[in-house]
Amino acid sequence: MTAKKTKKPLKAVMQDDTKSTLNGFPNYAYLQSKREALLPELQPFVAREVMYEKFMHVLRHPLLIMDLDTIPPSPTGNNNATCNFLYRNRKAASEKARAEKEWLLFILYHERPYQIMALANIAHELADREYWELLGQVYMESENIFQQKGRIAKLLASQRRHRHCIMSKSEQRVLRAMPEKLTIYRGCKNSTNSKQGWSWTLDRGKATLFANRISFSNHRRPLVLTATADKKNVIAYFNGRKEKEILINPKHVTVIEEADTKKARNA
Repeated sequence: MTAKKTKKPLKAVMQDDTKSTLNGFPNYAYLQSKREALLPELQPFVAREVMYEKFMHVLRHPLLIMDLDTIPPSPTGNNNATCNFLYRNRKAASEKARAEKEWLLFILYHERPYQIMALANIAHELADREYWELLGQVYMESENIFQQKGRIAKLLASQRRHRHCIMSKSEQRVLRAMPEKLTIYRGCKNSTNSKQGWSWTLDRGKATLFANRISFSNHRRPLVLTATADKKNVIAYFNGRKEKEILINPKHVTVIEEADTKKARNA
């Protein structure tokens, strides 16, 4: 069964409690005027974070990420009623999608940082082709691969059949045409964990750019790793982001050089 690639709008499942909706969409003006305590099941997911150059209360739930302190201030001073309303509807929508085996829709009702987790939660309900198709789609949309590396590694290490379905047909053709021995690169910061990732590239320039980007935010020395790998061990080749990405278990990679990004640019 092919994973569906459409997402029904939240409007389609919006629970109407009179004034809370307007033409099928949330009535934010009304919701921000309501005085309401945050639902008990959401309270453990609230933390104080710096946003807009000040400390604010932020909700980070798998189904909803939202700041609770409104800017500019609303009559109630918070977004509790809005959060409760959106959460109830997303919860109902995700439960409906799961019951109807609308797997991609179920995943998309989760906030992006939690979509890998959502896929892991339903993996046992998926056919093999669905599993790999969904994993490819969710992986390519992920923004926090490093934070989810343990869960992603477990999903990628699956021995399910039809692993090629993680790629598009054009990506499959490109991978088949590659030589049996590959030279691959990885941009990372100078730490053991960062060096042992699953994501590599055929493009040294892309690796250099990535190393500089992540190292700047972490204040660590940027490195470009050069390695060799056998094509038979490659899980996938992705080029949807024009990065010529090679997905491979790091235990199948042999690093032959570590260079700072200045040296890598001149190579």
